[in-house]
Amino acid sequence: FYIQYHRSGMIDHARTFAAVGTSQVIARQTDLIEGLEVHLLYGKSPRLLHRLAGSFSHYIRASALTNQIETWASFWMRSSAEAFSFCVLLFVVFALSRGEIDAPLAGVMISALFGTTSSIGWLDFATGLISRSAPHIRRVYDFVDLPEESAEENSPRGAVAETSPLL
Repeated sequence: FYIQYHRSGMIDHARTFAAVGTSQVIARQTDLIEGLEVHLLYGKSPRLLHRLAGSFSHYIRASALTNQIETWASFWMRSSAEAFSFCVLLFVVFALSRGEIDAPLAGVMISALFGTTSSIGWLDFATGLISRSAPHIRRVYDFVDLPEESAEENSPRGAVAETSPLL
Protein backbone atom coordinates (compact mmCIF):
# COMPACT_ATOMS: atom_id res chain seq x y z
CA PHE A 1 0.00 0.00 0.00
CA TYR A 2 2.89 2.34 0.79
CA ILE A 3 4.50 1.79 -2.61
CA GLN A 4 1.19 2.05 -4.46
CA TYR A 5 0.23 5.24 -2.63
CA HIS A 6 3.46 7.01 -3.53
CA ARG A 7 3.57 5.61 -7.05
CA SER A 8 0.12 6.93 -7.95
CA GLY A 9 0.99 10.50 -6.98
CA MET A 10 4.30 10.47 -8.82
CA ILE A 11 2.79 8.92 -11.94
CA ASP A 12 -0.02 11.49 -11.99
CA HIS A 13 2.53 14.30 -12.03
CA ALA A 14 4.69 12.58 -14.64
CA ARG A 15 1.67 11.96 -16.87
CA THR A 16 0.72 15.62 -16.52
CA PHE A 17 4.18 16.55 -17.80
CA ALA A 18 3.76 14.08 -20.67
CA ALA A 19 0.36 15.55 -21.54
CA VAL A 20 1.83 19.06 -21.63
CA GLY A 21 4.60 17.77 -23.88
CA THR A 22 2.06 16.08 -26.15
CA SER A 23 0.04 19.26 -26.50
CA GLN A 24 3.20 21.24 -27.28
CA VAL A 25 4.21 18.74 -29.97
CA ILE A 26 0.75 18.84 -31.53
CA ALA A 27 0.72 22.65 -31.48
CA ARG A 28 4.17 22.82 -33.09
CA GLN A 29 3.14 20.25 -35.67
CA THR A 30 0.07 22.32 -36.50
CA ASP A 31 2.29 25.41 -36.82
CA LEU A 32 4.57 23.46 -39.13
CA ILE A 33 1.74 22.22 -41.34
CA GLU A 34 -0.33 25.41 -41.51
CA GLY A 35 2.42 28.02 -41.47
CA LEU A 36 5.14 26.32 -43.45
CA GLU A 37 4.93 28.76 -46.37
CA VAL A 38 5.11 31.80 -44.10
CA HIS A 39 8.05 30.39 -42.16
CA LEU A 40 9.86 29.53 -45.39
CA LEU A 41 9.10 32.96 -46.85
CA TYR A 42 10.60 34.82 -43.90
CA GLY A 43 13.42 32.31 -43.30
CA LYS A 44 12.12 31.25 -39.87
CA SER A 45 11.79 27.52 -40.58
CA PRO A 46 14.96 26.57 -38.59
CA ARG A 47 13.51 28.34 -35.54
CA LEU A 48 10.20 26.49 -35.94
CA LEU A 49 12.00 23.15 -36.31
CA HIS A 50 14.10 23.95 -33.24
CA ARG A 51 10.92 24.65 -31.22
CA LEU A 52 9.36 21.42 -32.51
CA ALA A 53 12.47 19.45 -31.52
CA GLY A 54 12.43 21.04 -28.05
CA SER A 55 8.77 20.15 -27.56
CA PHE A 56 9.36 16.62 -28.73
CA SER A 57 12.34 16.31 -26.39
CA HIS A 58 10.18 17.49 -23.47
CA TYR A 59 7.55 14.86 -24.35
CA ILE A 60 10.16 12.06 -24.59
CA ARG A 61 11.71 12.98 -21.23
CA ALA A 62 8.29 13.08 -19.52
CA SER A 63 7.28 9.73 -21.04
CA ALA A 64 10.60 8.18 -19.99
CA LEU A 65 10.08 9.50 -16.45
CA THR A 66 6.62 7.89 -16.34
CA ASN A 67 8.02 4.57 -17.53
CA GLN A 68 10.86 4.72 -15.00
CA ILE A 69 8.46 5.37 -12.13
CA GLU A 70 6.20 2.51 -13.21
CA THR A 71 9.13 0.12 -13.64
CA TRP A 72 10.73 0.90 -10.30
CA ALA A 73 7.45 0.81 -8.40
CA SER A 74 6.59 -2.51 -10.00
CA PHE A 75 10.04 -3.85 -9.12
CA TRP A 76 9.71 -2.82 -5.47
CA MET A 77 6.14 -4.08 -5.25
CA ARG A 78 7.08 -7.52 -6.54
CA SER A 79 10.32 -7.62 -4.55
CA SER A 80 8.50 -6.86 -1.31
CA ALA A 81 5.94 -9.59 -2.14
CA GLU A 82 8.76 -12.06 -2.72
CA ALA A 83 10.50 -11.01 0.51
CA PHE A 84 7.26 -11.48 2.44
CA SER A 85 6.78 -14.91 0.90
CA PHE A 86 10.35 -15.88 1.74
CA CYS A 87 9.88 -14.84 5.38
CA VAL A 88 6.67 -16.84 5.67
CA LEU A 89 8.41 -19.80 4.02
CA LEU A 90 11.20 -19.61 6.61
CA PHE A 91 8.63 -19.60 9.42
CA VAL A 92 6.85 -22.59 7.88
CA VAL A 93 10.10 -24.53 7.54
CA PHE A 94 11.06 -23.63 11.11
CA ALA A 95 7.64 -24.70 12.44
CA LEU A 96 7.81 -27.91 10.37
CA SER A 97 11.26 -28.75 11.70
CA ARG A 98 10.08 -28.27 15.30
CA GLY A 99 7.01 -30.41 14.67
CA GLU A 100 4.51 -27.63 15.40
CA ILE A 101 2.75 -28.17 12.05
CA ASP A 102 2.46 -31.27 9.90
CA ALA A 103 3.59 -31.67 6.28
CA PRO A 104 0.16 -31.36 4.57
CA LEU A 105 -0.52 -28.04 6.32
CA ALA A 106 2.95 -26.80 5.34
CA GLY A 107 2.23 -27.77 1.72
CA VAL A 108 -1.05 -25.86 1.75
CA MET A 109 0.67 -22.81 3.22
CA ILE A 110 3.46 -22.91 0.65
CA SER A 111 1.04 -23.26 -2.28
CA ALA A 112 -1.00 -20.36 -0.85
CA LEU A 113 2.19 -18.29 -0.82
CA PHE A 114 2.64 -18.88 -4.54
CA GLY A 115 -0.92 -17.70 -5.13
CA THR A 116 -0.37 -14.63 -2.97
CA THR A 117 2.78 -13.61 -4.82
CA SER A 118 1.15 -13.98 -8.23
CA SER A 119 -1.94 -12.12 -6.99
CA ILE A 120 0.20 -9.19 -5.88
CA GLY A 121 1.85 -9.14 -9.32
CA TRP A 122 -1.56 -9.15 -10.99
CA LEU A 123 -2.78 -6.42 -8.62
CA ASP A 124 0.24 -4.32 -9.57
CA PHE A 125 -0.55 -4.78 -13.27
CA ALA A 126 -4.26 -3.98 -12.79
CA THR A 127 -3.60 -0.82 -10.78
CA GLY A 128 -1.17 0.29 -13.47
CA LEU A 129 -3.91 -0.07 -16.08
CA ILE A 130 -6.36 1.84 -13.92
CA SER A 131 -3.88 4.64 -13.29
CA ARG A 132 -3.27 4.95 -17.04
CA SER A 133 -6.98 5.46 -17.68
CA ALA A 134 -7.59 7.82 -14.73
CA PRO A 135 -6.58 11.01 -16.60
CA HIS A 136 -9.04 10.15 -19.38
CA ILE A 137 -11.84 9.69 -16.87
CA ARG A 138 -10.89 12.96 -15.18
CA ARG A 139 -11.05 14.71 -18.55
CA VAL A 140 -14.53 13.31 -19.22
CA TYR A 141 -15.69 14.76 -15.90
CA ASP A 142 -14.12 18.10 -16.85
CA PHE A 143 -16.18 18.12 -20.04
CA VAL A 144 -19.33 17.07 -18.20
CA ASP A 145 -18.92 19.94 -15.74
CA LEU A 146 -18.65 22.58 -18.49
CA PRO A 147 -21.64 24.93 -18.75
CA GLU A 148 -23.99 24.38 -21.66
CA GLU A 149 -23.20 26.46 -24.72
CA SER A 150 -26.82 27.45 -25.21
CA ALA A 151 -26.90 28.93 -21.70
CA GLU A 152 -23.77 30.98 -22.40
CA GLU A 153 -25.02 32.17 -25.79
CA ASN A 154 -28.34 33.33 -24.35
CA SER A 155 -26.82 35.13 -21.37
CA PRO A 156 -26.19 38.90 -21.55
CA ARG A 157 -22.73 39.96 -22.70
CA GLY A 158 -21.82 41.51 -19.35
CA ALA A 159 -22.52 38.32 -17.37
CA VAL A 160 -20.21 36.30 -19.58
CA ALA A 161 -17.46 38.93 -19.36
CA GLU A 162 -17.63 38.86 -15.56
CA THR A 163 -17.37 35.08 -15.28
CA SER A 164 -14.77 34.53 -17.99
CA PRO A 165 -11.42 36.35 -17.81
CA LEU A 166 -10.79 35.57 -21.47
CA LEU A 167 -13.55 37.84 -22.83
